[in-house]
Amino acid sequence: MRLTQFVCALLMLAGCGALLPARPPSQLANTPGAPIIISDRNIDAGVFRVDYPPAWRVVKLNEAGGGLHLSFVAPDGGSVTLAQVAGDTEGEQILRLENGWGVKVTIELTDTPSPHFSRQAQSLVDSIRS
Repeated sequence: MRLTQFVCALLMLAGCGALLPARPPSQLANTPGAPIIISDRNIDAGVFRVDYPPAWRVVKLNEAGGGLHLSFVAPDGGSVTLAQVAGDTEGEQILRLENGWGVKVTIELTDTPSPHFSRQAQSLVDSIRS
C-alpha cells in the first residue's frame, strides 16, 4: 500500500515539473512601453528627465508602442500630466527640449486645490530637461 502511494506521489511530481518553465518567459524581456528609471525625487525617461515633489505619485500611462505619457498626482488633489510628442503640434502648448523632442504639459486642478499645489506644479514643470 505504501509503495503504491509513493509511486503515485512520484508520478504526480514528475508530471508537475512540466508546468514550470526552465527559463523566464520571453515576453518578460520584451515588455511594451518606454523604459523609465524612477528614483526618490526624479525620473529619467530617456527622452526627458523631471524632478517631482515628495509624496506625489507617479503613474505611467502610455500604451504599448506609444510615446511616453506620465501623470504626477498630488496627495491633496490636482495632477500634472506630461506626454512626449514629436514634431510640431498645432494649437497645443508644447515645451521644446534641446534634444528635439517636445513635452505636452497638462495641469488639472481639483475643486479645492491645496494652497501650495500651483508652486509645486510649476516647480515640476520648470525641472523638465533633456
